[in-house]
Amino acid sequence: MSGTGIRWKWDTIPHLLTTTLGSILMFMHSIPMGIFYLLVTIIGMFWFWGFICTRCNAYGHPSCPSGYGMISSWFFKRKDGDFRKAFKRNIFSVTFQWFIPLAVGIYDIIIDTDIIRIALLIVFILVAFVYLPLAARKKGCDSCPQKGNCPWKR
Repeated sequence: MSGTGIRWKWDTIPHLLTTTLGSILMFMHSIPMGIFYLLVTIIGMFWFWGFICTRCNAYGHPSCPSGYGMISSWFFKRKDGDFRKAFKRNIFSVTFQWFIPLAVGIYDIIIDTDIIRIALLIVFILVAFVYLPLAARKKGCDSCPQKGNCPWKR
């Protein structure tokens, strides 16, 4: 079990890194925008856990590579329904975590070409749009009990 716990923590690092970098970008823009982003991230994750994870084969089980299946079971009851359909309908809930900091970061460097903001935005883009998807597909997805019915694996 401890190996599984270590595994899901490792597989969740890209997402945590994305939201951390996104938070930094947003708080650099303004404190209210940073708070807004944190709220969007929290609401998005709860939506994901409630509408997607509850229909997954790894719901409530340590075999979930991200650990979200376990977290989901703490807050939500298992739901019947097609995982694939639920995923397609509800994945938007976490996309804001990528696109809000991207849009605000681009706006900020247009207004003020601060080298630190530019560097942070580049790192955010590399982590959120390159590293996270590659890490998920190469590590988490390959060992996921849901991979046979996942829209991202087909």
